[in-house]
Amino acid sequence: MTNRREKILVGVIALLAAVYLCRFLGNRFVLEPMRRQSILSDQLQREIRVKEKQLETVRISQSDLARWRERSLTPDVPSAQTQYEQYLFELVQKHGVGDWVVEPGTVLKEEHLTRFPFRVTGQITLHDLTGLLYEIYQNQLLHRVRRLQLQRLSDGENEVRVVLNLEAISVQGAEERSELLPATLAAGGPLGDSALEDFAIISERNILSPLLPIPIPAAPIASSPSIAQPAPSELIRLTGTPFWGDSRQAWLHDQRNNASWVFEHGQKIELAGLSGTLASIEQSHIELLINGRRWSLRLNDTLQQITEVD
Repeated sequence: MTNRREKILVGVIALLAAVYLCRFLGNRFVLEPMRRQSILSDQLQREIRVKEKQLETVRISQSDLARWRERSLTPDVPSAQTQYEQYLFELVQKHGVGDWVVEPGTVLKEEHLTRFPFRVTGQITLHDLTGLLYEIYQNQLLHRVRRLQLQRLSDGENEVRVVLNLEAISVQGAEERSELLPATLAAGGPLGDSALEDFAIISERNILSPLLPIPIPAAPIASSPSIAQPAPSELIRLTGTPFWGDSRQAWLHDQRNNASWVFEHGQKIELAGLSGTLASIEQSHIELLINGRRWSLRLNDTLQQITEVD
């Protein structure tokens, strides 16, 4: 009887040992290699996706590079600087800039491109300035306005002192040519199909005109009714939506204390009881997201004049 029990116990122990041995061998020589293979496969798949994105980026960059070379200044530095300077001479004369000066800056040579900075100063009406900037942005040339400074000359005048900092670029590998732009380059620029008339609001409303003083009522006479003060929302106005770098900003001004604010896309605006998120900045208006609904504020309008977007 005792020998039988011992045999059963030995058999059970041997069976358990065999099970654990099979499990160990299975993990060691089957499951573990499979897990390593799966991890390696996932890693390779991620690397393939990264490489595919890099290849797509290269293809897009090559396409962009071809367009940039077509719009580039000629690679010959003296010729490029002279051609662009002549372009600016003709531009300021065409748009009636008075007392104008065009100053070339120091040429900046980089690994794959050369930058040509220029500074233009003079006197111009807002109407003519609108046309000048429109022509610059509609030109397919690889150039940009880096900074624009305006100073009102006198009260009641629609003429301003302008300081315009521009930058033109020559890309390595561009075609050498004697003219500023190739004749084969298609017309149209970053403004697309927008016509000059679409920007007439800039000169019509004259955002640089002096702010009207806030009317302060005289001390009320006993028999006269009280004069209501304007609401704060009637005194805060959208004065501009200029480009700053690669994006637009929204400028608001408070006539009560001459305070100004600059907002960018996505920022929270909390002024005069109005609270919303800046959802869009366009050339003639901004849009705010208030309680899940979109509201529009046109250039030079006050917060009181904000309207809901249909």
